[in-house]
Amino acid sequence: MKHSFTLTTVVILLCLAASAQGDEIIVSSNNTLRGRVTVDDVDSVEIKTSEGSLKYKQDQVKEIIYQDTPPAYNTAVSRMELKNYNAAIAAYEEALQADHNPLLTQYILFGLARAYAGSGDSDKALEYFTQLQTQSPKNKFLFQTIETSVRLKIQKKDWDGALGDVNKLKQSAPDRAALLNAEILEGKGDLAGAASEYDKTIKNTEGFKPDLYSISIAGRLRVAYKQKKYDDFDAIGKTVRERPEDISDTTKASFFYYSGLSNLDKGRQNPEYLDRALDDFVRVFVLYNTPETKNMAAEACFRAGELCEIISTRNQPQLRDEGKKLFAYCVKAFRGTQWAEQARAKAR
Repeated sequence: MKHSFTLTTVVILLCLAASAQGDEIIVSSNNTLRGRVTVDDVDSVEIKTSEGSLKYKQDQVKEIIYQDTPPAYNTAVSRMELKNYNAAIAAYEEALQADHNPLLTQYILFGLARAYAGSGDSDKALEYFTQLQTQSPKNKFLFQTIETSVRLKIQKKDWDGALGDVNKLKQSAPDRAALLNAEILEGKGDLAGAASEYDKTIKNTEGFKPDLYSISIAGRLRVAYKQKKYDDFDAIGKTVRERPEDISDTTKASFFYYSGLSNLDKGRQNPEYLDRALDDFVRVFVLYNTPETKNMAAEACFRAGELCEIISTRNQPQLRDEGKKLFAYCVKAFRGTQWAEQARAKAR
């Protein structure tokens, strides 16, 4: 017998607490259809009934997921958008304890982990990321969960833990795993190994995985700068200059930032490079100042002010006043960063 029902008629009446499969019992609004919803899948949700089963894309089940959503959850999402992480944490914690559709749990745990990461508490962030992976091994946020966990563990120098997370992706997402492995090698100080891995991911993702391609380009530029291999840096940077449509703004910011640092290094022997460094730094905070690049843009602004001071003593005295203006701008535009505090004294 063929069953027919729509998501809008399905209401959650009873859930199985702490079910090993992460399932819940559902009943239709006319109380005739009873079955289980399986949420342990990256792409879809399956509704199983005695008459058969149907699968829906995750985005198609929002009407189920958000039924009876605790007000605290909506508050948490709003606070996250404002980057008010402590308020978001409190609201997510409240939502987690409140009665809610179990399908919403993975959203709450993911939000909590991100909020703690944003607040700087990497231990609590990793705790919730781990809880999410344990409860829903194939959750909707699998890739983001593992990526962020790896980067947090790199910060903590937990190399074994980071590699353990990467291994979870090797079969399902080999290019993503290779990129994260490159970041681990870079964190451990194996710059040659990292450069090799970044080169592989650049080659494997060019043309069809723009997000991974851009991140790989940024990593390769960073490693080339750390190695002081300026010829390599210029060769990679050529791609950014010649094919900007393939590169994200975050990677462009990274390119001009490290280009500025490279030219600053070269300027110690040849002052002409200082003018190029100034141009690079200005590009970063004028063209590519985003929430993701804020600290990089703040440093670029401060260094641009310093370069104005240095160049003014050489042959362009008018730049001294421009430097003061840049320091004042840094204080105003990048409040809360260490560079704004350093610029405050210079702006007087």
